[in-house]
Amino acid sequence: MKKKIALALASLVLMMTVSFAPASVAPWPPCVEWDAYVVMGGQKEITVALEYGPLTFILEGPFATRDPWLKPYEMIEEMCFSNEIDPDGPGPLPPCVVFFNVTAASPLVHVIYSPDVGGVVGMPWLRITEAMAAPGFGWIYTVSGIADVDVRTFNNDSGTFWNWPSPLAGQFAYDHVTVPFPSPGADGLPGFCPAGPGTQDDGFGDGAPEMLPGASVLYLPEMFMVEGWNATAGTWDLLMGAPLMMVMTTAVASDCVAQVDSPLNGRCSMKAGMPWDFLAWGVPWKHIGCNKKVTYAAAGSLCDFVLDPGPPRIALDILYDVKEKKVRADQVGRTGGVVADIWNIGYHQQVNIIDIAVCEKAFGAWDEGLGPDGTPNTADDQPVAHPRYDARADLDCNSLIDIFDLVRIAVDFGCSIEPGCVVCSPSP
Repeated sequence: MKKKIALALASLVLMMTVSFAPASVAPWPPCVEWDAYVVMGGQKEITVALEYGPLTFILEGPFATRDPWLKPYEMIEEMCFSNEIDPDGPGPLPPCVVFFNVTAASPLVHVIYSPDVGGVVGMPWLRITEAMAAPGFGWIYTVSGIADVDVRTFNNDSGTFWNWPSPLAGQFAYDHVTVPFPSPGADGLPGFCPAGPGTQDDGFGDGAPEMLPGASVLYLPEMFMVEGWNATAGTWDLLMGAPLMMVMTTAVASDCVAQVDSPLNGRCSMKAGMPWDFLAWGVPWKHIGCNKKVTYAAAGSLCDFVLDPGPPRIALDILYDVKEKKVRADQVGRTGGVVADIWNIGYHQQVNIIDIAVCEKAFGAWDEGLGPDGTPNTADDQPVAHPRYDARADLDCNSLIDIFDLVRIAVDFGCSIEPGCVVCSPSP
């Protein structure tokens, strides 16, 4: 089985080199500003149903035995932004759209112990990787009320379809492969509705335009892979994988599996984002505070992704949801790193007593994984996370909540990100 799946995925791995481009918008405006962003919080959940002939196996990831919080500082992204563009030329609108690209991003890599899958493939230690397969691209609306950017979908074996209350409910949106992303419409601007609710020419939205500036959509092509530890060869062997085309929004993203013969039929996912700050507070583009932080959300599924037509037939059904708070890397506190707010992934960005309490509650707890030596099947392996482990407090990403994490939060106590600058008071 291991060899057959690995061979079946040979062409899938090549997909990571596929170039995705915003073909619907020509020319894509050039970048004039480059910034790094640190993922300071969020959640990520992926459910995979592996169908191998008549057998079905469910894998919950990328975190198996603990809450799906992301570790602060673990992932960094490079973004570049255009000038503010006037979408209607001599029309009544002012410049109100910024185009941007995600040019590089560090992957999420996590190791879990799965005796169920291990009993089938003989490799219970699994390494789950979610990585950007090609640069992403997106849109920021710098004026309120001109965009409706909710992403409401459902999925079956034919692809992803817009779901109620989308203006195109029931119509095909994309399929992750041949049509990697939904069309942003003839205007090339997803959810753009300057004439009011329902005037956009695409499937984005729920009928209520976003009332704060900073609404945004981001298309991020990613690859999801699962490898198993081959103890005999001492290597990680590819077991399964699929493209995950993340349609990320600062509004609400929801998706349901609606395929009666799918092991995931009836399951749904939902996450909500937050607009770019401090555009949402009313500062203009390009004030120094206009793009300090943002929370993106995505929810989606992929049904009957065939790895091998067989026999035996090998296919995947996947349901996922993601929420990520990204903070500009120059928003540093007293420690020299991004302000260590770990508690809230919404508007809050101030280190206070709640952040310290989160860390104290988890102090001494460890994450699931391979332990300090990073090698499977050794004495320091941790197949199960400690019940008090909270990834939000693992600021050095060493899978242990220790004194370093507590001190870092304490040193940044009182620091907050403001539109003008980072303010730290009182002094520690």
